[in-house]
Amino acid sequence: MTSIPILLVEDDEDLCSALGELLEINGYRVTQARSGLDFYRALDLGTPFQVALIDLGLPDQPGQVLAEYARCNTAMSVIIITANDEVENRVEVYRSGIDLFLSKPIDHRELLAAVSAMAARYQERQQPARVADETASGQCPDQIWRLDTRHRQLLTPSGRMIALTPKESALCSRFCAHPEDTIPREILLEHLYGRHDHSAQRALDNLVRRLRGKISETTGDPAPIITTYGVGYGFAERLVWR
Repeated sequence: MTSIPILLVEDDEDLCSALGELLEINGYRVTQARSGLDFYRALDLGTPFQVALIDLGLPDQPGQVLAEYARCNTAMSVIIITANDEVENRVEVYRSGIDLFLSKPIDHRELLAAVSAMAARYQERQQPARVADETASGQCPDQIWRLDTRHRQLLTPSGRMIALTPKESALCSRFCAHPEDTIPREILLEHLYGRHDHSAQRALDNLVRRLRGKISETTGDPAPIITTYGVGYGFAERLVWR
C-alpha cells in the first residue's frame, strides 16, 4: 500500500524531526518544512499531500495564513499545532475553516489518531463518483456536488455552475467537512459570524434561504439543504471539495 503523504510545517528543528520520525515509523511519508517559504516550495513540487500539520508560530509568516492558503487552494486536511491554546486563539483558527487544533506539548497518540482521521476524511472527499448501472439495478447515478472554494463556485451534479458569495462558500465548506451530518446552529454561527445574537441568527437563516434559492433556480429542483428544527442545517446529497 502506498504511504500517505503528509506535510509537516514546524520551525523547531528538534520537534519537527521528532514528529516526522514518529509519523514515518507509523507508515506515513513526511515532507518537512521549517518556514512559510518551505511550505510553498513543497506545494510547488506537486505532491498530493493528504494532511498538513502547521505550526502557528513560524518565523516568516503566520501559520494561519498558510493554513488558509491550503484550505483555499488544495484538498488536504489541515491540523494546526501551537503552544498557544487560549480559547480566543482556537476560535479564530476554527473560523478560518481549519479541520483540527492540537496543543503543544503534543500527545503522540492524539497526533496519530488525528492524522489518521484527517487522512480518512481527505480520501472520502476524493473518492470519484460511483455511477450505478441503471439498467441492472434501477438506481439513479450518485448525486455528487463539488465546491470550488478558490473561485467560490458550486458545481451541480449535471455540471452547472453556481456563483457563491464568501459566506455561502464558507457555509458549503462546513457541509463538505461534515458530510451527511446536521451541523448545529451554534457551530455555524460561531464559524460564520463569531457571535450568537439575534442579528446573527437572522443572518444565518437568510443565508440558507438565499443559497437554497440559487440552487433551486439553477437546477429547477428543491435544494438539498435540510433543516433539522431545533438543531441546525445539513446537506442531503454528497458534496465534496473540488
